Amino acid sequence: MQLLDYIYESAGRFGKKAALVYEGDKLTYQELVNCFDDIGVKISKDLMNFDYPIGIYIKNHPDFIIAYYSLIKAQKIAHLVDRKWGAFELEGLINHTHLGGFIIRTEEFTDFPLKEKIKKTFNYGDLSLIIIKDEFLSPDINQKRLEGVISCRYSSGTTGVPKCIMYKEQNVIAASTNWLESIDLQSKDLVYCAAYLTHGLAFNTSILAPLRVGATILLHGDLTPRIVIETILDNQPTIFVAFPVLYDLMTKAKNVQLLDGIRMCVSSGTVLHESIKRKFKHSFGIHISDLYGVAETGLSILNQEEDYKSVGYPLKNVDVRILDHNYQQLQEGQVGEVALLTESRTVGYYNYPGELENRIVEGFYLTGDLGSIETDGKLYIRGRKSDVVDISGKKVDPVEVEDVLRAHPEVYDVAVFGKKNMENGTEILAAVVVANDYMKREHVVKFCNERLVSYKIPQIVKFVVDIPRNNNGKVLRRELQNLI
Repeated sequence: MQLLDYIYESAGRFGKKAALVYEGDKLTYQELVNCFDDIGVKISKDLMNFDYPIGIYIKNHPDFIIAYYSLIKAQKIAHLVDRKWGAFELEGLINHTHLGGFIIRTEEFTDFPLKEKIKKTFNYGDLSLIIIKDEFLSPDINQKRLEGVISCRYSSGTTGVPKCIMYKEQNVIAASTNWLESIDLQSKDLVYCAAYLTHGLAFNTSILAPLRVGATILLHGDLTPRIVIETILDNQPTIFVAFPVLYDLMTKAKNVQLLDGIRMCVSSGTVLHESIKRKFKHSFGIHISDLYGVAETGLSILNQEEDYKSVGYPLKNVDVRILDHNYQQLQEGQVGEVALLTESRTVGYYNYPGELENRIVEGFYLTGDLGSIETDGKLYIRGRKSDVVDISGKKVDPVEVEDVLRAHPEVYDVAVFGKKNMENGTEILAAVVVANDYMKREHVVKFCNERLVSYKIPQIVKFVVDIPRNNNGKVLRRELQNLI
């Protein structure tokens, strides 16, 4: 079966049932199919000779899901674009990942950051399709690399340019299969997704999987802890999907009460700190299940037990190995690199040819994470090989932030890195800066705020005389940690 066939099948069985619920408004399965069929046909006609991918630039809203399936219907490649990204990031996507346009909510047109680059806009009611002017479109688009690709997500690149992660139809379907089979997702489930739909956690748990089985997806535009808790109490979802930072904030909310109807709370993006899990269980009476995975493979490991140390067991149809530096499989209890095998794995990075292939060993993807499988059969994460910083589930490449800061005329040298918050175990972004004497933290933050999305702005700024480096000029990161 093709991807859309699963939704058509559900519409045939559950046509009058709510597929999507948003702040009290409901969209039935048949209405959902009618929406994306209608818009998809129009997009196909309007973009008949236009072969560039289209970015979905929409917040958490049913229109995001409608836009995604409309592009699939039109046989256009859908890129999932973070709605928080501004002009700087969007221009980078056009230049480096060869986007040709964006689909947005019509009422948010005035907020679109690149209005001066718009060639034409097609209006489809609540959705609008923006096409970028010809002079800004890259002539270097590689159609051969895009053959069979239906959607793309982004991950941090080693140069600060996001990697465009490509997925074919079988990858997307496999990811949903792995999830729904592992948790026995059923039509009676109500899935409340409070994670950004552009993130793999939401994309793989809350877009295709629920629609395949006739479940209902619940979304809300306000993700503040009070509103999230009210939404849960008012709607009684059976599955709750959110990032670690929201779970942490929920434990600090006032007037909390038990969340009796939820059978599973799911967290991903980074391993949830034990203290947050314990506080959440104490406050709400339910355990948080960690979902481990990387963007390249999709969600892979799930911890459904009340275990505060491991990330759990592999999902259905996922195999995990621990490898040494010679790519030999290690025994139980030995620490090595976590490698994953699953059909949901990406087919490659569009703008980094060959890089993914260099990370594949006998079909297994090398995650860069260090871990071990203990005698209980569970996976334990022990650390990371890379310097990429995990900010509440979003990957930040320090090089990108460093490049922005180096563009400041009064900054002479800079090093950006992740610093562990000893209170809750999360990472925060820190910058050590060599600059003119008059420079203050607020100058650095203001400069970054004008050029970067909020989660890439350093929370800690330390001014020093020199950046510690070795004889080869490499930054001594352990010494950096000691400076903060």
